[in-house]
Amino acid sequence: MSSSTQELGEGSAEDQMDMDEDALLASSDSEPGREFSDDDTEKDDDTEKDDEASEKKAKPQMSMRKYQYELAAPALQGRNTIICAPTGSGKTRVALYIVQKHLEQESDDDSQTPRKAVFLARTVPLVSQQFKIFENYLPDWRSRLITGETEDHDDLHLMLDDYDILVMTPKILENHLNPDKIPSLSVFSLIIFDECHHTRKGEPYNSVMLKYLESKKKGKKNLPQIVGLTASIGVEKASTVEKAVKSIINIMGNLDVKKITKVEEHMKEMEETVPRPDEDLGVLTPREGDEVSSAIESNMKKIESLLEGQFPVPQVDLDIDCVRPFLGKRPGDRKSQKYGQWAVQIRMETSKVHIPEHPDRVHPQECIERRRLFTQNVHLLAETLVFYNDALDVHELTRPVDVLDYLKGKLDPRHPASAPERTQLENQLVSLFEGLQKKLKKPSPTNPNLRILSEEIRKKLHKKWDTSRVMVFVRTRATCAALCNWLNSPDVEPELQGLKASPFTGSGATQELGGMTQPDQESVVEKFRAGEVKLLVCTSVGQEGMDIPDCNLVIRYNHVGNEVTTVQVRGRCRKAGGVSMLIAMPPVIRKERINKKRVEIMNKAITEVTDMHKNEVSNQVKKAQNKAMDKEKQKRAGQKSKTSTKRQGSFYLACGLCRKVRVAGSRIRTIEKCHHVIIGNDLVDNKEVSIRPLSKSRTVDNVQFTGEITCNKCPSSRQKFLGTTLKYQEVPYLTIKAESWVVLDDNNMLVKSGKWKWKDIDALYEISELTSADVNLHLGQKPEDEEDEMAEDEEEEQGAVGGMAN
Repeated sequence: MSSSTQELGEGSAEDQMDMDEDALLASSDSEPGREFSDDDTEKDDDTEKDDEASEKKAKPQMSMRKYQYELAAPALQGRNTIICAPTGSGKTRVALYIVQKHLEQESDDDSQTPRKAVFLARTVPLVSQQFKIFENYLPDWRSRLITGETEDHDDLHLMLDDYDILVMTPKILENHLNPDKIPSLSVFSLIIFDECHHTRKGEPYNSVMLKYLESKKKGKKNLPQIVGLTASIGVEKASTVEKAVKSIINIMGNLDVKKITKVEEHMKEMEETVPRPDEDLGVLTPREGDEVSSAIESNMKKIESLLEGQFPVPQVDLDIDCVRPFLGKRPGDRKSQKYGQWAVQIRMETSKVHIPEHPDRVHPQECIERRRLFTQNVHLLAETLVFYNDALDVHELTRPVDVLDYLKGKLDPRHPASAPERTQLENQLVSLFEGLQKKLKKPSPTNPNLRILSEEIRKKLHKKWDTSRVMVFVRTRATCAALCNWLNSPDVEPELQGLKASPFTGSGATQELGGMTQPDQESVVEKFRAGEVKLLVCTSVGQEGMDIPDCNLVIRYNHVGNEVTTVQVRGRCRKAGGVSMLIAMPPVIRKERINKKRVEIMNKAITEVTDMHKNEVSNQVKKAQNKAMDKEKQKRAGQKSKTSTKRQGSFYLACGLCRKVRVAGSRIRTIEKCHHVIIGNDLVDNKEVSIRPLSKSRTVDNVQFTGEITCNKCPSSRQKFLGTTLKYQEVPYLTIKAESWVVLDDNNMLVKSGKWKWKDIDALYEISELTSADVNLHLGQKPEDEEDEMAEDEEEEQGAVGGMAN
């Protein structure tokens, strides 16, 4: 176990070790080796035959190759290290070996505390996958899976004595690092960070390591050994080797690492063992000037004119200076992400318009109504432009029917069914959409981009349909859903239909918005492994770490990320002879070329860092750590200053659109210091909000989300989404989506609007954690002490009556 010293970056015990790594490697040369990648679990499972006479399965053998022993060597010496090796090289196997050897050793500290290993992964699918591997290969050790969706996720501190290996998401660990639960990371002896390139500012990994560095600086002993795993350490936006070296040193500082471990001696063996997919490129055709895209853009131009018409000259008494400046900043390309961001910005800025709660001499009722109407109209028009911008993206890559389905799902709920109930503006928007629907319903030629995708899949899978697995990566959930619909429709060849395409998306959104629950994710992955589903259409959740041995074709469909994504997505192609392909528009292809240049810069920078003298590395890492700690200290000082100057009085929340639905800040409580809920059911009882149940509830952090809340005071065509309903300990609550509300002070003056976060309000006002008394109040029950007094009074009365009877 690595020990620590008072000053960050100075020689900790692992830096002073002189053990000869070559001797360790030499001793491992006699070990039997075989080909292995992170997905070897499935191959080993196939060889395990259930013995009906035995209650136990045979323990899988964990053979390793020489290059894997080389990767494990520094960690086996107790050093903090980043293990940097290609995707498919078996880093998970190396981690298993490190954990096994670590737990087999006796504790080397005075307390003789049992060794305990933590394996962290950022996403629930990855955590679930890695846990199964640990459970399978290290059955002699007690392993436990913990995610936000496991019932006991809040009881990590109560499990420490019962388990040797804890596999979890970093947020679980971060939430437990406090004096009441886990005061110090020293209760663990080893922490492994999977995909450790995410240990950067704002990430949960970095929050955990800041606690580690703080403890180290205070002289805390027996801190855990740190091991990071990555195939692509990343260089952020570095464009030169010098800047890339600085970026790598920063992440080494964040992880308290002074050594990057990569394969050197057994490089030939690794190159011969690890499958490297062939790379291919396909060029898509921008859809410009066709009937559908022209019709969509025509509607957008008309809506832009309607938007400009909401800004009178002179502006009368609307007080719209917060919105007007953005009107002239509209990007020219209506298909671009920048255009969508512009429309979102306009929509968000409307919440800053001051709308008094009650009329006065300065703001008569007609003034208030004008401002409210302006806000609602601009919000509606800007939101409609966002949807049309998304529709152009869907149209580029899918079919007109998919565009129609997308727009109907977004626009229909916002327009009253009958014309008399609609405003003039709403009638204009409905008329525009009806005209577009006629064009979208017309028979149209096949999208040439879908033809390119179809042809590439068929060409790559020729005569290998039954044994293949395909992953197609897209940018949005809307495109994901549309592609799946197309691949399973009669519009495609029987071979493509036979792949039984399924979506694979993150759990951050509800199912209605294209998200997936943890059980759904696990089910889809298992079906993909088993071959029931042979094609996954994925958003970013599938980019890192997914190990599917039979995956032999990976396609990025008009979507690339950064240089890390370039390496990671290519690595999802696990099977020898596989292909990783980018099929994209020219601008996306240009971005990918830059990413590849950055990968080259990254590799050169890693070599430069590993070639540095260890004293130079140590000094640079120390400087990076001190700089990071100084920034954190300044940040906390600023937060403390804000906290010490909390506002006097209370605050109110109001619907960001109509401002009629209001909640007093005194009725807001937090659940597990995370979910902000409303105490009392007035909003529902008074029919100020409506609740729409989710088709399938989802559970996160011991909280079950069950429905969506919309504002009944907004015009029916523009009902504002205000938050969700949740159950906590079987009690239902309304929880608040921050950006859907504005925050007002006692004088009805705006405090926060737009994309505000609860931490901004926590710094200004006191918001208490939910108590049992709050629950009783919420349920309309009397406080417990009051009930006790009533019970005592009843007993006294009964006693008195009994005495009189006697």
